[in-house]
Amino acid sequence: MVNTSPRLRDSLDYEDPEETDPRLFFGLGTLSINSAEYEDYEPDDDHRPIAGRPFPSATRRKGRQRRQGQALNDAPLFEYQTTADGDVFRVVTLLAGTGDAPIQCRLDSRKPRKGYRCLSYCWGATTDRNVAILLNGFRFAVTENLHNALQCIRKANTEVRIWVDQICINQSDYDERAHQVSIMKHIFSKAKVVVWLGEEDDRSRKLCEFTRVWVIPEVALASYTEVAIGNDLISWDNLVRLIKDTQLPQNGGFDKQTALLGNPRQRIAILSQMAASQREGLLHTDITQLLILAKSSDATDHRDKIYAFFGLTLLSLRPDYRELPDYKRSIERLYVEIAKDYVNNILYVDYYSKWHSLSEQHRTQQLMSMLYSAGRLHQHFDLPSWVPDWTFAWYQAPFWCTTDANLANFSGKDDWSAGIRSQYRAGGEKLGTFELGVDAGRHCLRVSALIIDRVVEVSETTPASTPGFAGYSASLPAGSAVTLDSPTFSYGRGSFKTKSGLLGMATKGVQAGDALAIIVGGDVPVVLRAMDHLNWDRERDAYVLLCECFVQSHDVMDGELLSTDICRAEDIDIT
Repeated sequence: MVNTSPRLRDSLDYEDPEETDPRLFFGLGTLSINSAEYEDYEPDDDHRPIAGRPFPSATRRKGRQRRQGQALNDAPLFEYQTTADGDVFRVVTLLAGTGDAPIQCRLDSRKPRKGYRCLSYCWGATTDRNVAILLNGFRFAVTENLHNALQCIRKANTEVRIWVDQICINQSDYDERAHQVSIMKHIFSKAKVVVWLGEEDDRSRKLCEFTRVWVIPEVALASYTEVAIGNDLISWDNLVRLIKDTQLPQNGGFDKQTALLGNPRQRIAILSQMAASQREGLLHTDITQLLILAKSSDATDHRDKIYAFFGLTLLSLRPDYRELPDYKRSIERLYVEIAKDYVNNILYVDYYSKWHSLSEQHRTQQLMSMLYSAGRLHQHFDLPSWVPDWTFAWYQAPFWCTTDANLANFSGKDDWSAGIRSQYRAGGEKLGTFELGVDAGRHCLRVSALIIDRVVEVSETTPASTPGFAGYSASLPAGSAVTLDSPTFSYGRGSFKTKSGLLGMATKGVQAGDALAIIVGGDVPVVLRAMDHLNWDRERDAYVLLCECFVQSHDVMDGELLSTDICRAEDIDIT
């Protein structure tokens, strides 16, 4: 059985789970969340200890721990007696305790009538349940990371009512897990959320580890959010203020802290904008934001890259949309279906666009963000090349948008993505053909495109920018940060030369014979590979989308070439 818990860590086979990704640390080495500068903005209980570990006398402590430890060892194993269905969910009462005394909890299976908190945390580097607590007097196994969190948030003299997935959801019951995921909005919208990042060691690095995919709805849906590191608390709003006031260090080379989509500052900005939408009763419609977050997040079950957003998005209200997450559905089928859903809704469903008053420009930008997030060279799974692989993490600085945090825009309206749009306009402002189809049993995307050149030479490195080739302009677009020798944009890419002598950069894997194309309405060019074995009897040529690219030509990147040769643009099928 596939483990579908919404909070297991996933290394995705290309990241050592024991190591912290350097892109999650952005120069906050001296940052303290207890800064007096922010005390005026915090609620009354913002600095109240939630965990403290007071130590009574050694004799009393040892005696009590010995008795409690013996009771824990002798206790029979816990078994769930009921199933949480409908709008019912369980809540744990964490009994008072201190220090290393065994954790004792009481599980209530009735619909909660009092206030409660939700614990947002990571299961840890290992999902092994190798530590035990007492639950209703029975022995219950939990992960070490959850055990540490419960120790920190419990209080010495009062009980704490809290929802925590590892206990409140029967993880061995597939149907219950799927159902509880479907009511996450109901659970979190009524609670105060505590995002627990771990013990106090390496505080500033942990402050930025919002990489669990499930922390996104937990923060966005919560009525109030606190971030806890060890015994210290800071409200979400004050964390955002702190991030705004922090100056990033300058780095002359490729810096993951700022160069990648989904960097810590950008994630916090998107989460804050999502939370603003929820407070205003607006469901989410921005696929660009979801892709940025999901492809920079961890999830053990890759379906949760989609299902984590279920309660946030407008798609969940569609009558033809499945109400329950389906963990039996193949990952490939799920990713194709969600891509089709967004294309159809953005293009054809009036209420979807009107929900946030999406302009034609916003709709075009969202559609193109899906294409630029896809491509055969950026897929782990066997998907049509136009469908984004939500598991393929960002590792290159994008051409199609910026990685700015855009921290100033926290309105409820879904217009945050407009603030990170690229300065390039290769495909102009108006969308051409953009429609779904089926080709040889696979879903294809029909678009208007101008084939501008062919690759004749590729290199694994990116040479210094050198004028002297046809089409080269000594003056790149005003303010352009992209040159062929840019350490930020050349990371993970190689260079190419075209038949007409143009130079450019693209993801490694591009080959001689590949086509350079401008999709009408897209901001940057793309690299396509012709499906020659399919084209001999077709009305339209078929191509595989490989990746976005940069061409060292003012005419290409600013749209002058397209405006001059628009009559040569034709419909093609991307398979």
